Amino acid sequence: VAALGVGLWQRSAAVGAPPAPDPSRPDILIITMDALANGHLSAMGYSRPTTPELDRLARDGVQFERLVANSNFTTPSINSLLTGQRPWRHKAMQLPARPLPASRDTSLPARLHEAGYVLRAVTTNPWAGIHRNGYSRWFEVVAADRTLALGPCRDDLSLWLPEACTAQDLGLMPPLSKALNQLALRAGLWSDSDVFDARRALDAGASLFRRPADGRPVALWIHLWPPHDPYVAPPPHIGRFDPSPRMRALRDAVPIYQAGFIQQQADHALLQARYDEMIAAVDSAVGSFLRAQRKDGRLDNAIVLISADHGESFLPDYGGHAGPLLHPAVTNIPLTLLAPGIARGLRVSMPVEQVDLAPTLLELAGIEPRPGSMDGRSMVPLLRGGRLPEVPLFTMNLERQSRFRAPTDGSAAILYRGRKFTHHWGSHGGSAGLPDSLTDIEKDWLEAENLLARDAGGAGRLKAMLLAERRRQLSP
Repeated sequence: VAALGVGLWQRSAAVGAPPAPDPSRPDILIITMDALANGHLSAMGYSRPTTPELDRLARDGVQFERLVANSNFTTPSINSLLTGQRPWRHKAMQLPARPLPASRDTSLPARLHEAGYVLRAVTTNPWAGIHRNGYSRWFEVVAADRTLALGPCRDDLSLWLPEACTAQDLGLMPPLSKALNQLALRAGLWSDSDVFDARRALDAGASLFRRPADGRPVALWIHLWPPHDPYVAPPPHIGRFDPSPRMRALRDAVPIYQAGFIQQQADHALLQARYDEMIAAVDSAVGSFLRAQRKDGRLDNAIVLISADHGESFLPDYGGHAGPLLHPAVTNIPLTLLAPGIARGLRVSMPVEQVDLAPTLLELAGIEPRPGSMDGRSMVPLLRGGRLPEVPLFTMNLERQSRFRAPTDGSAAILYRGRKFTHHWGSHGGSAGLPDSLTDIEKDWLEAENLLARDAGGAGRLKAMLLAERRRQLSP
């Protein structure tokens, strides 16, 4: 009953009258892909031609080689993108959590709405959903749940029952949801490759990226499920990188998450091929969508941002994402930006942070963030071929912790002046004993060598900076 009351309040909360429209402001198109690792893009030197469309798009704008996600799973990272705050500040640290009201009230959606934008969204993963995360009041239209997955964890249901996704793991819900989805497959209502096809979400977004009659600019965010598991790509991409008939069903094209990912090498390689096929499928769909928008002239005065929430690991002993690992496989994500007045064909090697995206979009749109409201900073000088002073960057996993007290377990990393120091504390869900590490991210971006013993002094300085920021942010 209480949850229903919260949902009704959230649904009816007044957003206030929008200001007079300013037709000169650019439209904004944000496309994020779930669990897309930057290292699997062909433009980043990957061995397979996974992303020809994204590669072509990057030649029209600015591509960042090192965008650091502020966490390694959906809820905290998406909310860092939207609020410009790191997880230990916005407090959406667990999968079912939502950011603090104060963080939402100064977020990218809130500021865009206040500046006269019409906000629209298309959702696929409910954990990244507009309604579930509490941003509904600023959005005019939300095309929710554009997958065929059945179950109580739905973004549209979360509008009225905010804990609908949390309830998915209770009692009989997990076996019931699984049985319903298998029944639909066996009945031929849809095939395995239909369930998470990105084209369903992009088709919904095609009609939303256009201005209303009063000329107000539009901001559209499309979050796509692929290449998140299950790795079952639609034709013609399924089987493209491995013709084997195995691992082509929703039930078996799924990694064993985190430290349990110990499989035979053949299965490991096949699963990675299926993931790459999902990337190729979503790349093709996004390319077709953008070509259609460009043909209709909707990108002529538009900011386009292409990114992800986090990456995906195929390390021999660590699969999927989330958990204590903060390896670049899960924290290094793609970023391509196109906008009027910025460079074309530029690649930026300077490491930047996910919390930088919101202030960057606001500056490109001519909008000021609320003073002190965002941890990130605008990257516009980099987009125009300039430089920015180097500052510490942070990524973290605090998923087993309460927002109501200082966390006793967790993992966090600081990246500064070419080095990355990663610190683990507490048991962190049974992963006690993980060693701290110091790596040279200029020469060893994949962190193959731990320099901790060789440079104890440098590690100590970075650790002191990390712990000082942790104390400042994680007070009860």
